[in-house]
Amino acid sequence: MRAPVVLALLAVALLAALARAQEEPEDTIQAKMETYMQQATQRIKDTLASLDVTRLAQQSRQWASEHLDTFQSYLEQLKRTFTQPQTS
Repeated sequence: MRAPVVLALLAVALLAALARAQEEPEDTIQAKMETYMQQATQRIKDTLASLDVTRLAQQSRQWASEHLDTFQSYLEQLKRTFTQPQTS
């Protein structure tokens, strides 16, 4: 009579252990997926921010190169104005 009770208790303990073992991987898989999604989201945000900075830098360089000629022309004109001989 004792053997069937012990076997029944072992069976219940085994089923409980199996149920718990099956629950943990799902929890860890869910946690891993959440962590992965958070990391992927952060990486995307960082990349977009980097692209914005790069785009801004590129636009700044383009503006500077386009307007550098104008600025140099203005400086040349000022130089000519102040270095012309005074005629009186």
